[in-house]
Amino acid sequence: ITIWKTVLQTDKIGITDNFFELGGHSLKAVQIANRIQEEFSVAIGLKEIFLYPVLQDQSDLLAALEESVYEPIPVAAVQDGYPLSYAQRRLWFLDQLGIAKQSFNLCWLCNIELGSKVFNPTAFSNAMKTIVNRHDSLRTIFKSEAGEI
Repeated sequence: ITIWKTVLQTDKIGITDNFFELGGHSLKAVQIANRIQEEFSVAIGLKEIFLYPVLQDQSDLLAALEESVYEPIPVAAVQDGYPLSYAQRRLWFLDQLGIAKQSFNLCWLCNIELGSKVFNPTAFSNAMKTIVNRHDSLRTIFKSEAGEI
């Protein structure tokens, strides 16, 4: 119950409550699965969370599963470049063929309604810089050097 309370940010959770009816969604399900693995050393997948969204059913499932040692993904050492994953390599190949340009690059426009407030371009710029600095993937580039990407 504690994991659900933390992830769903609510104090009122009963054993017959449904994860999705309490505001759960796929991203929160990932958090639930990770926290269960860390705390109880039992691996539960997203599929199981979707199949057993009621806390009691999920608890019964966890009791039946074998113990699985939690191993966090190691943080890569800082270096000048990193090898591409298979998925990244595939996208790079598609991009070189000219196929990926429309499929994987999304542009969007956001209309910000301020009501009676005045838009502060400096604050907006600082917020965007903070987001980009916080997420490596927003600063990632792919380039070819000596035939390697």
